[in-house]
Amino acid sequence: MTMPNPRDIERIAKLIAMFDSDQAGERNAAFNKLTEYCSARSISLVDIGERLKRSSVIERQSAPVVRTGSHRLDAQRCLNSGIRWKVHERKFLEDMEREGSRPSDKQKEWLKNLCRRMGQHQWETVHGCY
Repeated sequence: MTMPNPRDIERIAKLIAMFDSDQAGERNAAFNKLTEYCSARSISLVDIGERLKRSSVIERQSAPVVRTGSHRLDAQRCLNSGIRWKVHERKFLEDMEREGSRPSDKQKEWLKNLCRRMGQHQWETVHGCY
């Protein structure tokens, strides 16, 4: 893959933004133009996606850690793990990260399962308080 230069990135971003159009024809035209643009420059859409994913992980990992409650810390660790969470899982984790009150039993169980999926078992022994 050829790494896109800043001008390419700007053009690609504009084309991707057009995917949000209410008009199917505009969305299709934007996608076709994007694939043509990238193909002419030997830029792979898969590699662009991987680059975006990596930059997103770097941004999340550089976020400051705020330890105001163990469920918040666990949710933050899950979010920073780089795992591609489903939309509803990500929303739940983001809510848990911000949540000011103690989670319900159902929320605790869900958070525990997400932590296990990520491989963070230490919270059971270290943070058994919530």
